[in-house]
Amino acid sequence: IIKAKVDPGVDWVNVIATSRFLTCKTVFDDSVITSTVIPDLRVVAGIGNVEDGFFGKTTWGLYLQVAPNAANFSLPQTCDSAVLILPYAGFRWGDTTNLVTEQSYEAYEVTDTMSVSSTYYSKTVKNYNPVKIGASKVNISHLVKDSIRVAGVTRAPHLRIKLAQDFTARMLSEAAGSTSNDDYVSKIKGIYIKSVTTSGGRAVPFFYLDGSADYARAGVIFYYHTNTMDPDSVKSGSFSFVRADCAHYNYVHRDYASAPANNYIDKDVDSILLLQNEPGAAIDIKIPNLGSLPVSVVNKAELVFTKISLANDPEANSATGKYTLSEPSRLYPVRIDENGATVDVLDFGGNMVTQSSIDFIDGTSNTITVNGMDITQYRINIPREVQRAIVNKTDTLHLRINGTTRLPGAYRLVLGGKRSMYQAALNITYSKLK
Repeated sequence: IIKAKVDPGVDWVNVIATSRFLTCKTVFDDSVITSTVIPDLRVVAGIGNVEDGFFGKTTWGLYLQVAPNAANFSLPQTCDSAVLILPYAGFRWGDTTNLVTEQSYEAYEVTDTMSVSSTYYSKTVKNYNPVKIGASKVNISHLVKDSIRVAGVTRAPHLRIKLAQDFTARMLSEAAGSTSNDDYVSKIKGIYIKSVTTSGGRAVPFFYLDGSADYARAGVIFYYHTNTMDPDSVKSGSFSFVRADCAHYNYVHRDYASAPANNYIDKDVDSILLLQNEPGAAIDIKIPNLGSLPVSVVNKAELVFTKISLANDPEANSATGKYTLSEPSRLYPVRIDENGATVDVLDFGGNMVTQSSIDFIDGTSNTITVNGMDITQYRINIPREVQRAIVNKTDTLHLRINGTTRLPGAYRLVLGGKRSMYQAALNITYSKLK
């Protein structure tokens, strides 16, 4: 079995190349879990909104728990104020050429129970008290580059939302009577942070939730004075997001109303294919008649998709073929089983996806030159999955193509479909068995 970028050639004895055309269309897929904690990777979440002239509006919100991480926690003095801190993760998605994009944020107290042992999806909705507990407005260009000086110390860029005093007092009161983090989050169930910019949002920043210290992780910082006559005697205590004890998830909502993309999603249109990181547009593929191929050794089987630029896409530059809003660097295939559930393709190697299997499948973008024109293609290598379909005489192999799950809601891509100059195809090279 050969990597996607290597071609065994068809001049070997009994080696045959063939292309299979696909039945494909764009569907809406919202099955992404956003409460996952991955070992060795920091937890990140986006909060904001992006207006896309072709794909419509996307809104990100964050459900988050913080905990004192100490039993019967109390401050030595009366709290003066408290600020919710969300450290910038160094990444924003959207129109990076727009340097004056503002986002307005509001925080609310969650009233539904949240559990670190539960699974939450981007579409999960939890109830919250409609009375605001905090608000903030930030210029995204300042957030991503400007450090913040707090109590005489320079801190890395972060979002600050000052919390209402009555909510702050309840947080401290419940902490003083709690015997553990689990006990505490059963009383103060969580905070919901959302963007309230009604229009014109052009970039969403992503934030770290976990980290090794205050201002490097999500949390609430409490400020108090040890000497009310001395303004330099400001001290602080904190509650933070704790991986093992605190629940979280990213809520992401798509609104395609009046957007051109609405004419392609969940419609019988196969000339153009759309893709976003879940939740959102995904590519549904059916490959018929693989079972009609002779039993053979599949050397290579790759799905090939070509990026295209649409005249009716306001985010596309017709002269350069580039988009204002960037596309994913990798596409991710899954198989749809006979029950309609998504499962990893066989090429991911079974129960554990490894970096080597990801590299083998590839799915990254590459620029090639065709007839003097540079085009961007994505190639997805799935020989084991195709081999299984041939051996099992599978009538139709059903696949779904998504963006990665690491940054839910980010990225967008337009590809050529079946009836296109650059049509999607499955190219197979196999060795016949005697």
